[in-house]
Amino acid sequence: MAIVARTLDLVEPLQDFVKSGRPVFGTCAGLIFLSEHVTGQKKGGQSLLGGLKAVVHRNFFGRQVDSAERPVNLTDEVVAGPHRQVDDEPFRHVFIRAPAIMSVEEGVSVLATLTANAREEEIAREHGSSNPSRIIVGVQQGNVLATAFHPELTDDLTWHGHFMDMVVESKAGRQGGAPKQAAKSSPARGAKRARK
Repeated sequence: MAIVARTLDLVEPLQDFVKSGRPVFGTCAGLIFLSEHVTGQKKGGQSLLGGLKAVVHRNFFGRQVDSAERPVNLTDEVVAGPHRQVDDEPFRHVFIRAPAIMSVEEGVSVLATLTANAREEEIAREHGSSNPSRIIVGVQQGNVLATAFHPELTDDLTWHGHFMDMVVESKAGRQGGAPKQAAKSSPARGAKRARK
C-alpha cells in the first residue's frame, strides 16, 4: 500500500485528505499506514500517512498461518445505535497477519480490545503496552477510524455503521446542519453477527 502510494505520488495528497477532517477508515494495513509510529517493521520501514497518534506493532498476531477469528470487546461508543444488536458475548472479528496497537496518545479513543494470550502479552509488554493483557485493536481519533482486523469479512455491519455515522456527521458539519435522520434508519446496520 505504501509502496503504491509512494510510486504514484499519492502520499502527500492522502496526508492532505486525512488532515482535511473528512472521515477515513483504515483496516489492518490501513491502521499501520495511518499511524504516527510503527514497530516491528522491516529495515528501512515504510511510508506512513500519519494522523493517528498511536504506536502500532506490525504483524503483532503472527504470520499468515496464525490468522484467525478472535472475540473482541467493543465499547458502547461503537455499538450504540437503534439498529445494532449487542449481547453479552464478545463480537468475533477476522485477524489476518494483523497489527495491534501498543499505545495511544491523548485524544485517541479505544473502541475495541481483546484478551491477549501469553505470547501476545509478552510482545505487548516488550513494546511498552500499558495493559499487555488487553490488546487494543480498534480506535478513533476525530475523523480517523482504524482497526487491526477486517470487519468487511463478516456479516456484522457494526463498524460500517459507525463509519457511516462519522460520514453523515462530517457532511452535516461541512454543510452547517444537523445529521439527517435517514442515516440512522438503515435496517441492515448491525443486524447480523460475525460468523462463528
